[in-house]
Amino acid sequence: MSERREFNSHAVLDSRLFRKVYKFMATNRNDTLKMLDHVAPAALQAFGERAQMVKAIEELAELSQMLAKRLNNSPVTADQIIDEIADALIMVNQMRFLFGAPLVDSRMIFKMNRTANLILDKKRTTVSQL
Repeated sequence: MSERREFNSHAVLDSRLFRKVYKFMATNRNDTLKMLDHVAPAALQAFGERAQMVKAIEELAELSQMLAKRLNNSPVTADQIIDEIADALIMVNQMRFLFGAPLVDSRMIFKMNRTANLILDKKRTTVSQL
């Protein structure tokens, strides 16, 4: 099945951006989060927003499928799941940039704080039941 690429007139490829990304990747291979933040806008620009949204859906579905196999005791290795997690995180990060990284980051902080409070409440409840 061939993937149809859309032409996005406002996202003209900028070779300077790609040179910057490749230079960054060569010098910062171990800094995954920084690399993600440099690669995401370049990927969106190169392949287009629609194509990357479709790819994000595909990668998240593949991760979901691997996790379901694991829960159903089907043969799946940790390496297969790790590969799908990596693919999904790369695409989710592109969606983060597409829809506004600062807004997404702010919402993530809110939700992580809420989760931390739920964990604390559960620990308090567990201790009080002893």
